[in-house]
Amino acid sequence: MFETVKYCGRNERKEGALGKGCLKKYKKIAAEKDKLRILVVDDDENIREILKDLFMMSGHQVFLSGNGEEALEIFFREEFDLIITDLGMPGISGWEVNRRIKENHPEKPVVIISGWGAQLNEEEVKASKVDFIIPKPFSLEQMLNVTERFNQKNP
Repeated sequence: MFETVKYCGRNERKEGALGKGCLKKYKKIAAEKDKLRILVVDDDENIREILKDLFMMSGHQVFLSGNGEEALEIFFREEFDLIITDLGMPGISGWEVNRRIKENHPEKPVVIISGWGAQLNEEEVKASKVDFIIPKPFSLEQMLNVTERFNQKNP
């Protein structure tokens, strides 16, 4: 049984179990709703490509940037549901990317990935209002769990 849905692309509505073709339409609608637009920022091309492949296989739209300056240009041009940025990059750091995004869009979730781990100052982390920090090395499962967490919050 399914809730009332558009029946096979027509304007009429039906309730209850749907035929095979209608079920595909229903699944497609659900998949579009669950798709995130993710901006991945990292100066390491390998990490960018791995995350792009992972998130695209999960059905998300992925945009890549190799540095903080370019990432901010992309962010203010496009609409994103989630930003994942490396902390330590030449030029504009992940902290600064987060700060500038949160100044203008405090509701936007920002995840920082960092190889610095224990070197992070707890007070600085709280003050930054970053939504989540993932230590390097990270697993692909960790990254998927984070996207799922923010996908559930995404209206």
